[in-house]
Amino acid sequence: MTTGNMRIKALSFIILMCFVSILNAQETPTGTPSSPQTNQSNSQSNQTPTQTSVYQQRMEEERRRRQQDQAFDRLRSLEEIHNRNGESAEIQVSNINTLYRNPTRKELELLQPDPRDIQKYATFVKAKNAGLFVLIPDAGCSENTQILVVTPECSRYSMPGAGSSYSFRTRNYRIPRLADLTYDGESLIGNGALVDVIFVDVGDVALEKMTPGSNGLQFINEFEPITDPNKAFERSELLGKGVANGGFVYGRGVFATEGTTFFMRSIAYRGKQMRAAGRLVYNEMDYDKRMDILVGFRIIRKGTDGRITILWKEFKRQKSPKMEEPK
Repeated sequence: MTTGNMRIKALSFIILMCFVSILNAQETPTGTPSSPQTNQSNSQSNQTPTQTSVYQQRMEEERRRRQQDQAFDRLRSLEEIHNRNGESAEIQVSNINTLYRNPTRKELELLQPDPRDIQKYATFVKAKNAGLFVLIPDAGCSENTQILVVTPECSRYSMPGAGSSYSFRTRNYRIPRLADLTYDGESLIGNGALVDVIFVDVGDVALEKMTPGSNGLQFINEFEPITDPNKAFERSELLGKGVANGGFVYGRGVFATEGTTFFMRSIAYRGKQMRAAGRLVYNEMDYDKRMDILVGFRIIRKGTDGRITILWKEFKRQKSPKMEEPK
């Protein structure tokens, strides 16, 4: 029994005792009733004082019983309200945890890479900070985790992000707000909350041959974090249009082209992104790993259903700065 339930039980007992004390104090004395009038019926005049006293006692006991039942009903209502509120909070916490959970093994089985790719890149993915995963096009259900009325596609991919968003920082599928990559069926974009993402397409170059000193990486490496929210927004808009530098174009998204290698810098700022679940308010950033990373990845396969297989390698990871509070 929780502390809250124990308090409700104790309160119930105290209030009940108060009702009983009041009723006892208001109880009418059961002395000898007045003599019946001469014009009463024979049945009434024949009723003895003892019978009348017993009748009045029973009526008084019934009245007290009804009042006690009403008191118990009120106390039960209080307890039910307490229990409902407690259950609601538990459900809200459960919904929050579900939104940021890791996919189950059964869910991940639906996104297994092609066995041929697993075999071909087995040695590469065994190296530190490398891997292989599949993304499916966002079908509009990327943030559903407890699906009630949805398309068959959403019901099938029930993990957070619905298989269309991935975080290199946590190395798992996530909801778009906490992801580094989101696949819309044509492009790969970075639209996470408090995340500064920049991509560059370096062409048909084997990822195994790429290093932090490869062509196209200088601009990304020199990309400085901006902790002022207004200035960060301005730069994000600029990157949304694309920035040309040294023969390469840098931006917040790239076309998902098979046989192409990309580099990506993702700066997930530390800070506050407040959200609410019912009456519970929380900082969504507490459910994420906020880091500044540099990753190279290559789209090695694109299926007829639109899904893409990505081979990746992380080149750098460091602590990210904290975004300033808006003034």
